[in-house]
Amino acid sequence: MKNHFAGLNFIDVAVRKGEMKPVQPGGILGFEGAGTVEKLGSDVQGLSVGDRVAFGFIGASKKTSVNWTN
Repeated sequence: MKNHFAGLNFIDVAVRKGEMKPVQPGGILGFEGAGTVEKLGSDVQGLSVGDRVAFGFIGASKKTSVNWTN
């Protein structure tokens, strides 16, 4: 997806203030955002290129939820 908006949350602020360990190279910053689908994997169903979507981090499972808004 192409991100159009990104969320800023408490963890992002704490890292920036030096209160938490910085993300190591290869790590992922940010936990939520919104944008449009640019490419799809062969097993993806229910989404199309150009769909508007939003995502959010779900706890320690590291799974991502995707909600489309079309």
